[in-house]
Amino acid sequence: MTPEQKTYLPVSQLALETFRQTPNHDLELLIKTPTGTYQTAWERAYGEPALNPDSRLPGLLGGEDFMPPGKRKLLFGTHLNGRCPADCLDCPFGSTTIRAIYASESDLHYTLARPITPAELSAFLVRAKQIAVERGILKSGETFSAGALLSGDPGYNRHTAELVAAVSRVPDCEACRWSTIAPDTGHNVLAAFIKGAQLAREIDPAHISSFQASLHSTDHEVRVRHTGVTRLLSMSDIAAASQEIYQITGRKLSLAFVLHAGSVIDHRVLKDNFSPDHNIISLRPIYSATTLPMNPDNTIKLYSQLRKDGWDVVYMPPNQGNGGPPIELHNMRG
Repeated sequence: MTPEQKTYLPVSQLALETFRQTPNHDLELLIKTPTGTYQTAWERAYGEPALNPDSRLPGLLGGEDFMPPGKRKLLFGTHLNGRCPADCLDCPFGSTTIRAIYASESDLHYTLARPITPAELSAFLVRAKQIAVERGILKSGETFSAGALLSGDPGYNRHTAELVAAVSRVPDCEACRWSTIAPDTGHNVLAAFIKGAQLAREIDPAHISSFQASLHSTDHEVRVRHTGVTRLLSMSDIAAASQEIYQITGRKLSLAFVLHAGSVIDHRVLKDNFSPDHNIISLRPIYSATTLPMNPDNTIKLYSQLRKDGWDVVYMPPNQGNGGPPIELHNMRG
């Protein structure tokens, strides 16, 4: 048996589970295994109203309007132990945040990330679905969507193509969204997305695989500072992959940007490098102790220019109305 094979964990070996549920039924699940811990979270998706909210944007920015919460979505990561090799600005899984968490919890030690394997991921997601049914989040047989948005970037997992395929086999999982900062790691994550999309389509043509590149800036040096990663795949690499993914899935790859006072997002660079035929733009404000929010007027100006350039734009405000914002706890430790 090779070391790689030894990391595969059968369902029968799943160990102790810890979970907590909020009043609006969002739920975070931590699965403890002999080789580490793994976290999933059930949160509310943004839903269709987040796409091109032209007339609503001023109200969303001013707090007079709220985005209605969508269906439940299962979030998961591509690494065990709640940590990512990258260190993106204010990411709850980045090295800076994780060090602070462990420094404040004296009974816990600083654990390293370990890439998850396809067999492990399948087992964990099946169990997370069972928990959701037991807790009344989903009905038995109800379909759901998933998203690889918790610990670890797929660019640091050499099983990424197989992970995409594995999720397409999970019962009742109708769609999954995969996101990467596109690190240049030697495991070409864009090529893995393309291969994974092909595999998933062969396994279940009805399963929807969608993909996102979290650029966060159109300036390379700002991308480097934002992610803490010095080697990143170029915009031309991402544009080429976008075309291939569209040909396989019929879905546009998202170009994601978090919005804060230091954001550098040049609509001309996007227009020169990408196409509205193969990409959409995703904007999301972030608020934290280390960043100031983008001026609302600047947000409206950016959004309006992107729409004028022919882009479909998803805007994800931090508040989703009566259901509250996504819980984004992401810090539960064993």
